[in-house]
Amino acid sequence: MPHEITTKEGITEEILKRTLVVYTKKSKDAIKYKLRTKKTLYTFKAQPDQVEDIESKIRNAGNIEIIPQ
Repeated sequence: MPHEITTKEGITEEILKRTLVVYTKKSKDAIKYKLRTKKTLYTFKAQPDQVEDIESKIRNAGNIEIIPQ
């Protein structure tokens, strides 16, 4: 079962350190991020105004590939 992250502060460095790949899915009103670790899938639904903050946080974490779906 995936774990839902409810706030952007919930995307911690600990989770990003273990993340292998991030999938993004765009809809009309939000963008869904799926952070895949070895054991767990974390999901986060972001509003369009939060996208830049989240993507910069992911890019700064290291070699994490962002794959749009």
